[in-house]
Amino acid sequence: MDTITLHHPRDALAVIPHLLGYHPRHHFVLFGGSPELHRGLGPEGEELPQWFGSLESSQRPEVAVAGGETPLIRVDLRAGPISPYVARQITDTVAACRMFSCVAVVYCPSFIRFAHTREFASVLALLELLCAALSRLWDGDPGTRDAWSCDFFIADNEGFMDMGEETFCRWEELESTEAAAALVYKGSAPLEEEPRRDIVKASPTRMRNTAIALEEARGEEDTALEEHWDMLLARVVRRRQAGPPRITTREAGRALAGLLRIPIRDKILQVSLEHDPLLPMSSVDPAVGFATGVGERPNIVRALGMMALLDELARLAPEGVEVPYACSAYLAWWVGQNSMTALRAQEALEINSGSRLARMLKDAAEWNALPPWLVGANEGGRCSHATADSGDQGEVDSDGAGDDVTSCGLAASEPEAADRYGSGSQAA
Repeated sequence: MDTITLHHPRDALAVIPHLLGYHPRHHFVLFGGSPELHRGLGPEGEELPQWFGSLESSQRPEVAVAGGETPLIRVDLRAGPISPYVARQITDTVAACRMFSCVAVVYCPSFIRFAHTREFASVLALLELLCAALSRLWDGDPGTRDAWSCDFFIADNEGFMDMGEETFCRWEELESTEAAAALVYKGSAPLEEEPRRDIVKASPTRMRNTAIALEEARGEEDTALEEHWDMLLARVVRRRQAGPPRITTREAGRALAGLLRIPIRDKILQVSLEHDPLLPMSSVDPAVGFATGVGERPNIVRALGMMALLDELARLAPEGVEVPYACSAYLAWWVGQNSMTALRAQEALEINSGSRLARMLKDAAEWNALPPWLVGANEGGRCSHATADSGDQGEVDSDGAGDDVTSCGLAASEPEAADRYGSGSQAA
């Protein structure tokens, strides 16, 4: 994956639309990472701030660095002020992901008008909580005390205000930044509006051909269908280009036949979240994997790639087949995309109201239940449960790191929803 270097916190404003895939207009966005200019190289080849070199290896903290799977949290402010519950979910994410340098941006049509709204007051309250969370996370270590940062910008149609330096810049000043140039060179072109996220079905001919292939594959042995999924998973891991994955109707039919068998489905979902190198599906034991990996951060890049494949399978699936929607919802929940979880689970239930997996995931999204690795932070980076308050609190989403533009994780949100990781929704 590629790493985009930010020489100044404001450079994040040039990168955010490319990570989201569109230009935010009414959002709070939190970009996490370490955007220092001078960097060293860590023991695993990761880039680290220069001051790491002066620390003994035993003193070097675990820091979420730019270019890693760090969150880009997006909150849609059209849903109203950020609630205390959503603010707590965001600060929990900052702690769980050990973010070190943060860039907070409010996108609005007019800075002057926004400064007199309840939404603005809620953003200021959130920033106080974020600074307190960063202080608790890093100020206890002499090597990182006062080294963390949280920069705040407000951007409107004319330009952006650096609230720390109290300076206003026109958008033209960002066009020549190294980060923006690198993304444009890669062919990234953010949309003017947020794209649709619901599944748009394929043509009747392609759906009919997929249905024929599915019926033919129903008689295949588990081993043959597992080998087919071995091939598809390897393709997901190798894939680097943006856009929906290419898959033939015959491949889609055989893939759906595998998903319809629960033991194969469970293996696919487990492997989609693992960091380990791919193994033949025949050697995977989902019971062991789910038991040992429940509290670990999933492989967000792989999970997002699989979600793209599952969404393409959902497009091609014949009428009455809800399993790719439900599986996509499951992976979305594990990477922290609660609004996407709710959407895909609802789409699955509209096809098959009896789907227990889809019903469970829809309930989880409605109750703002986050995956174990993102449920609050204790000392040492462990997670603790945050009980959902009653009432309409919104939801938090996290989009996983997408490998089409950059390795920084990304989060999008819809009204009353927030996303934490990947391409892509107040609620991360």
